[in-house]
Amino acid sequence: MANSYTLKLPGDEAPRLKAFFLQHGFELRDAPHAFWQARGNGCNATFYQSGKLLIQGKEAEIYRGLLGDDTP
Repeated sequence: MANSYTLKLPGDEAPRLKAFFLQHGFELRDAPHAFWQARGNGCNATFYQSGKLLIQGKEAEIYRGLLGDDTP
């Protein structure tokens, strides 16, 4: 079952989040209306210019937990 989480974060978190996903083996690419999109095994993450981080995929819950954010 695929999971999806949306977290609201300040835009200045983009570099820190980008580094996090790179350290976990994700590949980054451009995406419309986003700072970047990270694609990894079992999980995709897109950080939009609106400050929303969308994490999707079967491993999404794991990466949400690793980020340490308890936003519902």
